[in-house]
Amino acid sequence: MEMSQKMKEETIEPEHTFKIIPIDFNFEKIEGDQIKGEEVISEYSGKIERILEKRKYTANLLRDLRKYEGDNLPMYARITTATFAPKFGSDETSSFFKEKMTTFTKTMRQTFRTSMIEATKELFDNFTAEMQKLWSEATEKNRYQKTRRTYHFKEV
Repeated sequence: MEMSQKMKEETIEPEHTFKIIPIDFNFEKIEGDQIKGEEVISEYSGKIERILEKRKYTANLLRDLRKYEGDNLPMYARITTATFAPKFGSDETSSFFKEKMTTFTKTMRQTFRTSMIEATKELFDNFTAEMQKLWSEATEKNRYQKTRRTYHFKEV
């Protein structure tokens, strides 16, 4: 009899020493935060898409300008030959100044193309920086909204 009594005592589960606290989630607030997060992403992705569209044309322009060499320019960037035609007095003088004007025109076209490549590259870099800034703002705003979520705990 004693033995069966001891076995019963050993099989009885010990009493729990912790409290169960039910969690009361405020689902409206959580859903609202998710919607706000989606709105942030949608708003910023639209802005980034518009910048990408502008940047695409700038990248194409940069590619087109770089594929020309020397003093060659695309059709939309023509600089006509510079002229200098006072009364020279001799064929030698005329030939000398025509050669100088040809050299000047070549240098002018090269300088123009180089400055347009630099300007286009600068604009492309500005678009890239603007997109990176928007991306940083969007992720920061979204991260901020996620950290604002609060959960309410009730003790029983």
